[in-house]
Amino acid sequence: MEMIHGNWVSQCIYVAVKLGIADHLKEGPKGSGELSHIVGANHTALYQLLRALAGLGVFHEEPDKHFSLTAMEDFERLLKLSGFSMRSISRMESGFSIIEAVPVCRPG
Repeated sequence: MEMIHGNWVSQCIYVAVKLGIADHLKEGPKGSGELSHIVGANHTALYQLLRALAGLGVFHEEPDKHFSLTAMEDFERLLKLSGFSMRSISRMESGFSIIEAVPVCRPG
């Protein structure tokens, strides 16, 4: 099952990185509505994306549709120290087939 969904996972991570979700959660948990306003995303689509990523351990879902960072943020810092970033890795892994999904989350 993991092999079937592997590309889906990397594409979800790519969209979150492209929208800068982790950057906006550095100050603390935020509601999905607030995040959708900050990044200019469709609220429903962003909430579904965040829930999917929370299920994978990328973010933590808190009560009232709020999300916060997990230990994955430590992994991102480690990558930056070594000259890599989640953005570059997720873009490489996703094969850019997610480009169609970015407008769904961020109209326009």
